[in-house]
Amino acid sequence: AQLPRQEREAVTERLGELEFQRFLAEMGVEMKSVSREWHRCVYDEEDLRAALTALRGADSIAIDVLTSSDDANRSELVGLALCGGPDVSWYIPLGHEDEEGAPVAGQLPLQRCLLYLRALFENPRRRFVGQNLGFVWTALASAGVEIAGVQGDLQVASFLMNAERKSHDLEALALTWLRHKMPSKSDAISEVGGVAARLSIEVATELIASRAHV
Repeated sequence: AQLPRQEREAVTERLGELEFQRFLAEMGVEMKSVSREWHRCVYDEEDLRAALTALRGADSIAIDVLTSSDDANRSELVGLALCGGPDVSWYIPLGHEDEEGAPVAGQLPLQRCLLYLRALFENPRRRFVGQNLGFVWTALASAGVEIAGVQGDLQVASFLMNAERKSHDLEALALTWLRHKMPSKSDAISEVGGVAARLSIEVATELIASRAHV
């Protein structure tokens, strides 16, 4: 027997909060994938200027970072993503390496890139949103640039809504509230020996741009 629509919606929401994705699938709840067609990679200064021009009119900007470790104070930036609306999310590779530890082609020098980004990040009229913004802020500060304006942190909002929730990470929240099946960041990094800098730029674009986009 099928549940009435109102009860079904309530059960679906509760199962999502508890992250019982197998039960949701058995109920026929559709899990959507994030489309790659909205993701763009910044390979050179022309791409970066295009991204900054697109972001200039955004009311708020979503941000996420890829770092060399989970310690924001000691890690190095591997890349970052910025999204100012539903149409496109930009990934900027900064510290990708090959298996020998040499920088791979198709990346702007970090300090050169930060010269462009500093005006965006340090403008108090620009409002940034993201997941675990404390980590993002610290990672950027370690690289020499600070975010002046913060609008909201999804991790904090999720905790305030439900402190007993099993996980407040972005992948879990996307499944619960958006029915989005995001690529697993931890799985991708594990596949390259746990070294985030060894992710290909193409894989990182999909991973990090999707996180800013969601």
